[in-house]
Amino acid sequence: MCYEEGILQAYLDDELSVKQRSEIATHLEQCVKCRNVLKELQGNNVFVQQCMQNYLVDPPAEYTAGERKLLEKTSLFTGLRYKIMKQTERGLNIMKLYKKIAATAAMAAILFTAFSIPAVRSMAAEFLTVFRMEKVQTITINQKDIEQLEMAFEEGAGKVSVDNFGKIEVTGKQESVPVTLNQATKAIDFDLKLPRPAGYDDPELLKITGSTACLTLDVASVNSLLQAMGSTKLLPESLDGQTFTMHIPTAIAANYRSGDDVLMVIQARSPEIKVPSGVDVLAIRDALLNVPALPDHLRKQLLAVDDWQHTVLIPDMDGTSRDVVVNGNPGVFMDGSNRSDNSEHMTGMSYLVWQNNGVVYALSGTDLDENSALTLAGQMK
Repeated sequence: MCYEEGILQAYLDDELSVKQRSEIATHLEQCVKCRNVLKELQGNNVFVQQCMQNYLVDPPAEYTAGERKLLEKTSLFTGLRYKIMKQTERGLNIMKLYKKIAATAAMAAILFTAFSIPAVRSMAAEFLTVFRMEKVQTITINQKDIEQLEMAFEEGAGKVSVDNFGKIEVTGKQESVPVTLNQATKAIDFDLKLPRPAGYDDPELLKITGSTACLTLDVASVNSLLQAMGSTKLLPESLDGQTFTMHIPTAIAANYRSGDDVLMVIQARSPEIKVPSGVDVLAIRDALLNVPALPDHLRKQLLAVDDWQHTVLIPDMDGTSRDVVVNGNPGVFMDGSNRSDNSEHMTGMSYLVWQNNGVVYALSGTDLDENSALTLAGQMK
């Protein structure tokens, strides 16, 4: 008898008893199918860790439990982002199943509230400004940059309570449900596009239901932090009490297998952030980009993004991510062949992300090089 993916994810997350872990470990030695599922889930974990490692930094190892707890309450670099992460994870149970979708939501929330890189931007509607992902692009950032930002956040946030920055509410029950091809096509409002990888079995299809997160900022508290960090550019007072809404639409995941090799394709409408009318998004951008702690080379990269209202930026920490063209559209390929976070069991997990006509596509696989990924994407025009 095979284990459900939720149980295997709990096994990866070390949430089971010693007895349960021992039973699953014994089963994995004998079951190829469960080993393949576990390998796929491990790949999802690696993806999320790569996306979030710049924004969710743990306290130093030498800190005591009491010091860690205090730091989580008083320091922005662990406190606010830890709080956001937990709120997002609590509402997005999909984090335990398919973390690539949760990464999109969590990373957007973290970027937006931690005043780092603009998340999802787009067009003005009659009553709301709606930001939608239309492009992806890499941005180079190194460990020194992270340390510089962390130090500034820590010093500034020591004078501010992170509990007063606002609140996040997540609605919508996250589920991952097996579906037929017919059910999958009916669950979305765009054409489902599936590649035909040679040597792989027919895909298993899953419907991943959407969710909505609402963020309401306490502008006075946020500006107190910015001032503590030496900023003279502050968020407009008109933002106080305004609610920003982020919606993650329903997605379809297709899982292909060929022996020990796995391939996953996820597609969904672009996530969007709705901003109340009258909000000056340029003033927000100006405040975020003028934080003194922001390294100059990083600030220049952000300012140089031509179409910032439509672009999601993917951090490139170790030179493994690069901009590519996918079916005529900008995309990003994340090469897993020599990534520093590879583990003994998860070498060679690579990813290709792009957008076309309002739909976001993510393709991941073991031992997937750039040419192979682009070839598969070419079957999804």
